[in-house]
Amino acid sequence: MKKRNQTNHPALAGDKIGDFLHALDAAATINEETRIAMLLVLLTACRKAEVIEARWDELDLKAAEWEIPAARMKANRPHLPLSRQAVKLLTRLREIVPVGREHLFPNRLDPRRPMVSPIQPVRPQHYIFHSICLL
Repeated sequence: MKKRNQTNHPALAGDKIGDFLHALDAAATINEETRIAMLLVLLTACRKAEVIEARWDELDLKAAEWEIPAARMKANRPHLPLSRQAVKLLTRLREIVPVGREHLFPNRLDPRRPMVSPIQPVRPQHYIFHSICLL
């Protein structure tokens, strides 16, 4: 069996979250959908793929709950409670994602698929969106 060539990034330390949020706010080149995706990773403690592959039919914003299918989850917590902040972001996202899209973050070229992983540096701290990790 061929060994996978994978590089793991260190997790974002708790004392760096404020720096990350300031850098995210200051990053003019990141679109609103990507910004929301990054914030949802922080607010839900979900993996990047769980967030960007999420579908509108998995959410109940009135009940503030997200039901993630087991096939997309690594953790065993199918019903994820959503904070007020997460519900507010999702409500805003619903306003900017075209009606009829299945995914919260549809791919711009093929809206039937989720967005491509938004791996972008956020200056000046060079954060990378890989389950919110710091280089």
